[in-house]
Amino acid sequence: FFKMGEYGSAISHAERIRLTDSLRVEVCWLLAESYAALDRGAEATQYYRMVIRQAAGTDRARDATYRLAHQLQKEESYREASEFYNALVTGFPEDPLAPQSLYASAFCLATAKIHDEATRDWRRLVYEYPEHELVQDALYQKAMSEIRLERRDDATASLSELLRRFPEGRFGPDAHYWKGMLLREQEAFAEAEQSLRNAMETTSRDELRCESTFQLGLVLQKLDRQEEAAELLQDARTLEQAGL
Repeated sequence: FFKMGEYGSAISHAERIRLTDSLRVEVCWLLAESYAALDRGAEATQYYRMVIRQAAGTDRARDATYRLAHQLQKEESYREASEFYNALVTGFPEDPLAPQSLYASAFCLATAKIHDEATRDWRRLVYEYPEHELVQDALYQKAMSEIRLERRDDATASLSELLRRFPEGRFGPDAHYWKGMLLREQEAFAEAEQSLRNAMETTSRDELRCESTFQLGLVLQKLDRQEEAAELLQDARTLEQAGL
């Protein structure tokens, strides 16, 4: 019944099975997956928890931990979801699900605006799994969390590392823009100029090009290059009007 997608029938038959030690874990897993497929989260999480308790340290417990964390994330129980994602990493650090779990944990924490702990998990993904495909995303998100925490030096370093490691990456224009903004706040105007120029010249998005042009104009004013600044501010206004 489960394989045919008839989850209600799978549940009604599974619940009639007499649970012996040899069957308990697999029946609970079947029930958890069936309830999850029916979007009945409370019942699904109950059975995933039972699998984790009964099969600690096994592959089935690993899968149940990930699925439970994902279910909690769907229910917006972000803190508890993060705890289970991290439990998977602790229990199965070499498993392919470990870096994905760190990313998901950080995402949950950032969504809940717990940016200090989100930054911790972004950092762990970057440095414990440096070859993973999610590292580029993690570096950018780490920088965004650091900006929200007003850790400007850390955010600047994260963006610099992102641009160094992924010079042609999809976050390049945004990374140049945010690095330029951070450098401007730190009154490193010459470095900010270069970063904002890079953002302006590499982005394919009109909104980012307009904002980069405007911010570059403000930086050039600080560098006392008033004529160039005026031209760029006019260009930004033209781009903005064109967008309207």
